[in-house]
Order: sequence, then C-alpha cells, then structure tokens
Amino acid sequence: MALTNAEKQARYRAARPYAKNGEGERRIATWVTSQAAFSLERLARHFGISQRQVLENMIELTTKSVTAKMTEEALDHFYREVTFKPRTRKDMVTEQLSAIAVETPIAERPPHRSRRA
Repeated sequence: MALTNAEKQARYRAARPYAKNGEGERRIATWVTSQAAFSLERLARHFGISQRQVLENMIELTTKSVTAKMTEEALDHFYREVTFKPRTRKDMVTEQLSAIAVETPIAERPPHRSRRA
C-alpha cells in the first residue's frame, strides 16, 4: 500500500537528524517575543541572508566566544553534555543512578531491604 503524504513527511523528519553521517539538521520549535522576531527579520534583511542563517551564525559566534575562555575540563564537560542521540527519560534516570552508585562507596550505602517480610 502506498504511503500517505503525512507518512512520507514523518519518515523524512525522523531521518533528517541522521543525514550526512550524523551531521543532519534538527528542528527547533519555540516561541520568541515579537521584539526578538522583528529583530531577527531586520538582521536577515540587513545582511541579505535567511533568518536561519542569522540564528546559526549567532549561535556559532556565541559558542566560540564562550568556549574560548574555558579550561580543558570545562570544554570537555560542555561538549560531552549534548549527545547526538536523543536520550529517553529512562536513559537519563539510568545514567543518574549509575552516577550515584559510582560516587557512593559500597560501605556507605544503606543496607538492602527485602520486600519479603
């Protein structure tokens, strides 16, 4: 059976972040103030580029500015926090529990209580 247009679009959007060997595109959906939207429009028109290019340039320039002042440890933390694969809530909870287990020596952990009486 042929796919509907909605199904084709859903497949396309699902694959888009993984295009170009993981260097694909991400969709950002957000609300901004009218003032910010007008400023974005004016900047795009002023430089003769798209609003998308204005946002991408601003993000890249800000990232370079912020990271230029960071230590190696801070840079490692900064870039390690954002992973390519979207994490599920289960993944995040598992990571948090693993981190707690690593940080807490076994001798300091509370004794295991069985549910059986």
